Amino acid sequence: MNRVYPLDVSASYAGSAHASAQSTGPEGLDAGPSLQGIIRSIRRRLSVMLAVLLLTFAAVAVFTFQLTPVYSATASVIVNTRDERVIDIGSVISGMPADTAFLDTEVEILRSRALAEKVVNRLDLMADPDFNYTLVEPGEEASQPSPILSFFTGMLSGGGDDETETTDDPDAIARMLREDVVSGVQGSFEVNRVGATYLIEISASSGDPEKAALLANTLSQVYLDYQRDTKYDATRRAREWLDERVVQLREEVRDAESQVESYRARSGLLSTEGMTLTEQAIRDTNAQLTSAQSELAEKRARLQNVNAQITSGRDADTIAEALNSAAITDLRRQQTELIQRKAQLQTRYGEAHPQVIRVMNEEADLQRQINAELRRIVSSLEQDVMIARARVGELQGALDRHKSELTGNNQDAVALAELQREAEASRSLYEEFLNRFKETTQLDGITESDAVINSVASVPRSPASPTSRSTLRLA
Repeated sequence: MNRVYPLDVSASYAGSAHASAQSTGPEGLDAGPSLQGIIRSIRRRLSVMLAVLLLTFAAVAVFTFQLTPVYSATASVIVNTRDERVIDIGSVISGMPADTAFLDTEVEILRSRALAEKVVNRLDLMADPDFNYTLVEPGEEASQPSPILSFFTGMLSGGGDDETETTDDPDAIARMLREDVVSGVQGSFEVNRVGATYLIEISASSGDPEKAALLANTLSQVYLDYQRDTKYDATRRAREWLDERVVQLREEVRDAESQVESYRARSGLLSTEGMTLTEQAIRDTNAQLTSAQSELAEKRARLQNVNAQITSGRDADTIAEALNSAAITDLRRQQTELIQRKAQLQTRYGEAHPQVIRVMNEEADLQRQINAELRRIVSSLEQDVMIARARVGELQGALDRHKSELTGNNQDAVALAELQREAEASRSLYEEFLNRFKETTQLDGITESDAVINSVASVPRSPASPTSRSTLRLA
């Protein structure tokens, strides 16, 4: 240890007593080190400082040259913000929103342990000695740190040995080893969003430049596959749920429609051509009643006309019903012949001749037959009027019964309409879910990811670290 001797500079220049008096206060205390004292102290310790500097520089240089070079390769993916639809139907899984929060979420997904594990599985990195330390050969120099590197590493870590949990369970050991490999692979990635763009850069670091490019490209492809698988799984789950729901709704529609038909049958509201049976019966009965009433009026008019003509003493030749009677026509023909014969006999024999009297008796008998036929016609017309009147009364009664039944049906129709609305709602919901199920089935083959690879990672030509110039510059 160097000793410091005080220097007496009071005799080196004039007025030293005055200077000494100024350097101390009224109470005799030191005012502090002077600039000259600091410079002299640095000069005395300059050799020690240079020695420390050279040793530090040498240690950093040795440490730098002992480090294994690390190569970094970068791939990039770009989020697809366009909503491309191959078919014009509502997609079950919509495209992701292109906002900052979602893009930051995608970055975190790329950094996630789940994707790192998928990279491990796809590249079989459990069999890679760079990540699985148990596969490193004991005598392999490339994997063994140098003594100097171990020394400095121990100094930086505090010189203590890490206490690791030990276990004899092979499954636990395998899980721990796999977790270590996944952690190592996850730590080799660096994912960042490029500014405010939709571009995400994926960088991978490795001692092998080809492996660094392979890791970056594999993670980008795993990310795209993850998006497609996520959409496909969501579509599959939606399809399975829709399939179950469609089956349930089909049963509900069948039950609802069965209830409608059962209630319609119980209440007599069966319908054809958009009308209930009661409404059709009212329509038909009303038409029949109108026809029957017209027929009754016609027959009643004919009867009144015949009675009026007979009462007024009209001849049978002027009565239309008599002219339409074949019996009266035959009797009138016989009467005409008999009148001609009577006229001849009266001309030949006179009024009192027996033949004339016999012809006159025959003529009276023919007239009686004609009158009897007219009475029969009137009786027939009266019978027709009575039948027509009964028919009108019967139809009127049936119409009244149908109207009364329709009143009751209208009350039942309220409950029926409610059942029909429920059945229609169930059918509409069933058809909506059925169409959705068909659309979801069609989406199976056109599920695409929401991102595309913008650039693949190329094999780096020079290591990213360590760089001797920059390390020594920092030293």
